[in-house]
Amino acid sequence: MVLIPALIFCLSPLIAVIRASLRVAERGTVISHRWTLDGWQSAISGDYAYLSIIDGLLNSLGYAALTLVIALPLGWSLSSGIHLLEKRGSHWAKPLDILTMLPLAISGVMLGLGILLGIIRISPVFFTMWWMPAVPHIMLATPFVVRLLLPAMRRQDPALIETAQVLALSRWHILTKIRIPLLRGPLIVAGIIAIAMSMGEFGASWILVRTGAWDTLPVLVDQLMARPGFDPLVKPTAMAAASLLMFTTLVLFLLAERFRADGDGGMF
Repeated sequence: MVLIPALIFCLSPLIAVIRASLRVAERGTVISHRWTLDGWQSAISGDYAYLSIIDGLLNSLGYAALTLVIALPLGWSLSSGIHLLEKRGSHWAKPLDILTMLPLAISGVMLGLGILLGIIRISPVFFTMWWMPAVPHIMLATPFVVRLLLPAMRRQDPALIETAQVLALSRWHILTKIRIPLLRGPLIVAGIIAIAMSMGEFGASWILVRTGAWDTLPVLVDQLMARPGFDPLVKPTAMAAASLLMFTTLVLFLLAERFRADGDGGMF
């Protein structure tokens, strides 16, 4: 009985966004609406913002790809280091495990401000670099990668690694022939979650993206919603951009479920 209300509660905002992207208010003394794709057409053409939603999606995917390329190896290294310390019984394992989660304890806006102030102190030139908004994305995605990979590493049978060492296999062969294949599922899920985190990040991106040429989809939605509301196409255009972002992240999470191992219901 509780499942249906919970589903309605979770899905109603998503349905409302899609519905708002297809409804345009009619001008007149009586408030009325018509169903149309004009909001999607204006979002694709980019008439109400610096970029179209296609350009915003491509920017978001570019930052997500950069986040994946850096956050996944970084998360692997941190997870391996923590796991190694745990096996050795080091008292540094727990503090390091906690430290990896610190970026999630800070809001995206504060993270963006901290990066921005650091950039200004080092060199304002970095402020104009296209890759700069990916820095907070990487910082926010890496803890999720660690949280996915570390439990999987703990579940691995240590006898497999010990047997490989007895057989005098090199570290590279142990990594590529044993560890990575056994962690294929968690690695794929961690990569997908890193991409989804980057796609949906707003606060830090809003702080760091200033030129309008590299706006991500969440920033584009904010730009559209900030426009004067007397134009009836503004809201549907913004909701069309939000719907595209929602569809993209939904596909990513469905893909992550495809590779998630049975029994990992408590994972991200």
